[in-house]
Amino acid sequence: MELNKDMEKSREMARLAVEALSDKKAEDVRVLDISEVSVLADFFIIASGKNIRQIAALSDSVEEKLGEKGYLPKNIEGKSGASWLLMDFGEIIIHIF
Repeated sequence: MELNKDMEKSREMARLAVEALSDKKAEDVRVLDISEVSVLADFFIIASGKNIRQIAALSDSVEEKLGEKGYLPKNIEGKSGASWLLMDFGEIIIHIF
């Protein structure tokens, strides 16, 4: 029963992240269910932005939307002006190019 609750939480987090990415016009958004092959996360989300500013806006949108529900990132890599970002929320990992 606990596994179902954990997976429900992961699905909700993934849904919120995709919603946040879509709100800021992310391109090529893909959600990969890696729960059967990884102990690191349940979902891996990949998205693209057109430029560094949009990538930052996408990241901010995801962080805000998930934060509103109490989901905080464990780590964010590449936030200092890079052309990519990796956001680790534990149950989901988001890579923005």
